[in-house]
Amino acid sequence: MFRNKPGDKEKTTEILIWILKNQHQDPNAKIYGIWKTSIAEDKVDQNRREFIDCDLSVICKIISYLLPQSIIGLMHAAKGP
Repeated sequence: MFRNKPGDKEKTTEILIWILKNQHQDPNAKIYGIWKTSIAEDKVDQNRREFIDCDLSVICKIISYLLPQSIIGLMHAAKGP
């Protein structure tokens, strides 16, 4: 996405949606903001929030103007409680 070539926005959006599907997004749940340890299982790991959210913060800061607002909203929700 940093190169901003044709197709990059769509590919980046698709990847971010896939990544964000692996995080618990229900703000009323005790595990809100916590990431699964694998796609196949629903085990959670508190520490992953800090690692993954650092990357999402960088993406949001640098290229958020290139991404759909729906993705930006999910990335903000990813910060968790």
